[in-house]
Amino acid sequence: ASMAGLGALLPLDGGAPERLEDALEAGCLGLSVGLAYEGQNRVGEDALIRLGRVLARCADRWGGICWHLRDYGAGLLEAVREAIRVHEATGVPCHVCHLKRTSTEHPDDVDAALALMAPYPEVAADMYPYVEGFSTLALLATAAQKDLGPDASLGELAEASCRQFGPDAWADVMLVGGVADDLRGSTLQDVADSLGGTGREAFLHVNERFPDALVCFMQQAHPSSPRTVLSDPHALLGSDGHVYGAGDDGHHPRAFGAFARFIRLCREEGWMDLEAALHKLTGRAADRFGLTRRGRLRDGCFADLCLFDPEAVEDTATFRRSNALARGVEMVVLNGTKVFEAVRVLARGGTALRAPFA
Repeated sequence: ASMAGLGALLPLDGGAPERLEDALEAGCLGLSVGLAYEGQNRVGEDALIRLGRVLARCADRWGGICWHLRDYGAGLLEAVREAIRVHEATGVPCHVCHLKRTSTEHPDDVDAALALMAPYPEVAADMYPYVEGFSTLALLATAAQKDLGPDASLGELAEASCRQFGPDAWADVMLVGGVADDLRGSTLQDVADSLGGTGREAFLHVNERFPDALVCFMQQAHPSSPRTVLSDPHALLGSDGHVYGAGDDGHHPRAFGAFARFIRLCREEGWMDLEAALHKLTGRAADRFGLTRRGRLRDGCFADLCLFDPEAVEDTATFRRSNALARGVEMVVLNGTKVFEAVRVLARGGTALRAPFA
């Protein structure tokens, strides 16, 4: 099921509500916003409310907003309040993607954010079971723009954004995709050392040569944050991963490992019992987004099944081998078609889901 992307609706000065209506007519479930990214970071709260009112007219689907917040750093709580204000003004559900505080300090901010959302049943969040994040290298610049202003240089913006990760920040930014093979797996500190320069100079060097570079932030969140969020009864597990082929390496391991890792951590570290964990991945997720006849073993529901050994399932994907399959999964059935068995893909049984759902 797809969301209409805010970036595809830009510019908002003409026709954006109509373009959103067209997307909903084509079967989109709601609206997805990425307010930390260039272009979308200039969309104000009033404009989001106007788009929310378009969504509010869709009674035949979820019709909510998935939020990549404006700020996951020092401004996290205000960014959560913005989502809540839009919910209050429009009545549409709001779902916060990967709720975290981008710092190895200030873990209480995550608890405070969950407390802000708690009075609102239609405002919830998800998180992946990693402290490491993933994005574009360019995000290092745009993330600090609102604090330093339009006159700040690219290097100043990147340094200010990176500083929140701690004293060894440049060593925590690993190049994983969109760069030359000899750079993959290197950190910006590695690049700086090879150039005999600073982390800022390394950022500018890589960004100029590879403007579409993908990076992993190796210490982006406090170690307790994933468990704190996922222990919330309303929270879901979200991989925040892209769709990749088995031969497409060079990304965050969460795309191939998030769900198996979550089950492993529940088994090994006692995050929650298996039944509660599986409900987050299935029935609760389907209910959250209004995916009827999904997420349950019941007569009349679609036969989406995963057969695995709960004592053996584990993630094997790493930051240097991000497309490694999880272990312990024996069979997958999708829409009644056996699509995976014995570590082999047998068929393609999926289909695009277009709202409203039967």
